[in-house]
Amino acid sequence: MIVVHGRDGTRREVDVSSQKSLMLQLRPLKVGIVGLCGGNAMCGTCHVKVRADQFDVLEPADEYEEELLETLPGRAPCSRLACQLVYEPAMDGLELTVNTRA
Repeated sequence: MIVVHGRDGTRREVDVSSQKSLMLQLRPLKVGIVGLCGGNAMCGTCHVKVRADQFDVLEPADEYEEELLETLPGRAPCSRLACQLVYEPAMDGLELTVNTRA
């Protein structure tokens, strides 16, 4: 389970499964994740901010994700692309906020 704070301010607890990106699992919920590039880390429409005290649970971003994140409005030190985050049990309880600046 993860907690998602949508663009509209809603808070949802979401059951997610392993082996799939969070973008693919959250996009159908209409919380503000678009995923225009289909998960290729090229558009930034799945930009989320991870709760700062949970950020170290995630694998580090690779150079391509970092490069795209640098160009996004509203980028924060705890920003990630949901398309690059594949759920693992260690991420249980993770809180994400969908970026409100597009």
